[in-house]
Amino acid sequence: MRGLGNMPLWLNGLFASPWMLLWLPAVVTPLVIHLLYRQRYHEISWAAMEYLLAAIEKSARRMRIQQWLLLLLRMLMLLFVLLAMADPLVSNFSTLPLSAGNTHHIFLLDASYSMAYRDESETDFERAKRQIIERIKAGQGGDAYSLILMGPQAEVVVGQPSYDAQQLIADLDTLPNGQAGADLDAALTAAEQLIQSTADQGTFGQHAITIFSDLGRTTWDDEEQDTVSGDRRDAQLARLATGGSIEVVAIQSKGGIRPNTAVVELTVSGPLATVATPTRFIATLHSFRNQLLKGQRVELWIDGIRTEQKTIDLPPGTDTQVTFTHLFAEAGPHVVRVQIADDQLPLDDYRDLAIDVREKVRILLVRGKQGATLPLQAAMRAADQKVNATAVEVVDESRLAESNLNDYDCIFLCNVAQWTRQEASRLAKYVERGGGLVTILGDQVIAEPYNNNAYQAVDAPTNSEEALPPGGFLPARIKGLFNDGKYHFPDPRTYADPFLAPWKGNPRTGLTGVPVLQYYQLQIPERSAANTILWLDTGEPLVVLARRGSGWSLLLTTDPTESSRIADNAERPWSLIASWLNAQPFFEGLWKAVVGGRLRDRNVEVGQWLRGKLPAAIDTRLAVLEIPDSPTSNERIAVDPDGTWSFGPTRTRGIYRLKPDHNAQPAAGTGRVTDHDPVFAVNLGTRESDLRSLSPKELAPAWHARAVGQAVATARPSQVSASTSPAIILVGLVLLFLFLEIFVAWWIGNRFA
Repeated sequence: MRGLGNMPLWLNGLFASPWMLLWLPAVVTPLVIHLLYRQRYHEISWAAMEYLLAAIEKSARRMRIQQWLLLLLRMLMLLFVLLAMADPLVSNFSTLPLSAGNTHHIFLLDASYSMAYRDESETDFERAKRQIIERIKAGQGGDAYSLILMGPQAEVVVGQPSYDAQQLIADLDTLPNGQAGADLDAALTAAEQLIQSTADQGTFGQHAITIFSDLGRTTWDDEEQDTVSGDRRDAQLARLATGGSIEVVAIQSKGGIRPNTAVVELTVSGPLATVATPTRFIATLHSFRNQLLKGQRVELWIDGIRTEQKTIDLPPGTDTQVTFTHLFAEAGPHVVRVQIADDQLPLDDYRDLAIDVREKVRILLVRGKQGATLPLQAAMRAADQKVNATAVEVVDESRLAESNLNDYDCIFLCNVAQWTRQEASRLAKYVERGGGLVTILGDQVIAEPYNNNAYQAVDAPTNSEEALPPGGFLPARIKGLFNDGKYHFPDPRTYADPFLAPWKGNPRTGLTGVPVLQYYQLQIPERSAANTILWLDTGEPLVVLARRGSGWSLLLTTDPTESSRIADNAERPWSLIASWLNAQPFFEGLWKAVVGGRLRDRNVEVGQWLRGKLPAAIDTRLAVLEIPDSPTSNERIAVDPDGTWSFGPTRTRGIYRLKPDHNAQPAAGTGRVTDHDPVFAVNLGTRESDLRSLSPKELAPAWHARAVGQAVATARPSQVSASTSPAIILVGLVLLFLFLEIFVAWWIGNRFA
């Protein structure tokens, strides 16, 4: 019935059911009946009545007053019945509707997932919503309300000031707790924009900003802010306090302590999982507590089935790693979950990992010269006799254009002479989408085409995920050949990179004694994200590794295969890596250093995007993404003409599946998404799992300087006090006037009997 009559907005602030006021004309019904009743009489002269009328005329005035009193009682009864049915909000009548003194209330509700902490019977988020509802019910007539949800971005739930308190309460009740952190600055900016939009209309005399939050340090701690940021925040609070007020309501659990245990990381040991070998999973648990937690249960789930369980003790305030091993029986996409026993914040009690288990690791060796791939083939064949985990294919460089690069997990470019811009761009896209690329330089390489087509200089910060620029796959620029006639030897320095793990702590394995006579010098920009993982004793790089998009690109500055020869009488090889060193761990380490990049795209955090590429055989109209906990279940994805798709930013943690759209018909020559459709795991960013909060006194001075009365309110669990409904009072008045009307009618009747 809310939509009947299009009631004025201000009436919504005064009555719970303002549409009942449409019956107000019925109040005059007794008056109309009275007037009509009077018109039914006709004057007829009658001698006997003349004497009676003369007697009555003396008391006529008193009779009229008594009749009007009876009529008024009946009209008031009807009026109070209608008002009771309209359910007036008595507390809202303290100010005149839409007067200059009315207030625009702007509620900022912290929706970070730390607010999902459950204390006693409700979560902090539910407690905050209850506090807002109580303030709405206690509001004044003509006041209006807006609501902003504090998440990674500010979400304006109710922007246009609303006078409909009941609708606002209903909307508030359905709001879900977020699954990420909160951006306080973004929420304050959104509030400032709302104030500016209403200031031009001159509707409200003042505004009141109230922030409901658990004061988590990840959101409120200003220690990391520089002076400029602090001054900017202070200036913003000063603007918000002008013409209004700011209040911070701290939603704190009983005792102010919120212990928590979380699964903060889940990784797979090794670059790729195969059916041939057991896969090791490493879960990192963190106890955000002040004392030892004994008997913590940790479970491994594979595709929804619990496969292993362990019980451990967790020391306070530190990370603890738990290792599980599983042997997959079949290839394809799988979902791995590590879960602990539920605590008071269940959101971070498990973590998912989406992996694509392979029959074998697919490796393509691109041969630029005869013999350039033979040592690699031999090393991989020897390793394959143990675990049968790789499938190696060799092609000449001229046939690379015929190969579908996405069919391979790793590609070796072995002493290839040069690249066209189109070929280099194709290889760069392969790496960007999660492929692994190893470039081995040798005597066939022409540096200028490499630099012009396969490398582009870029200034990138060291933490940049886009380590290489668009169009280039080389992690460094090739300067020129170096040969001073002396042998030089690898220098692992601190053995920091996992590539060097087989030689760490065992100098007799021979890595530092392998002669290198000739190699290419490199130029690595100072701010490049490319990392040298193995040096020569000259200080020059021998192995350089860099990330591009979701994949990795590795560059080896000398030929390890002895197929590259120095043009002198002795025809000595560039290096003796393949013959002097145990080549198997060296070459195996090269492909392990770059594969597995696609795993990164399959596992993201809430707020990040999902991306992928549909196979060429799949009609781009046929793919939908299955969203966890979504009312619509499936959502269409944006697909580019080349099959690249994206979806985001993600808002819900869980498993996303790329599924076929069964309502669409495939075009000729195309197929549907197969049963091995890819899965994606979206997890929480566990920074919010640290539930330490600021006390109101610890807030930055700018907050206390701008808050109402320089005070911060604290809301803790409490029972909502019951109050007498105005409608009940009105019903009581109706009964009172009913008895009064009966008494007056009896009194008048007896008086003239």
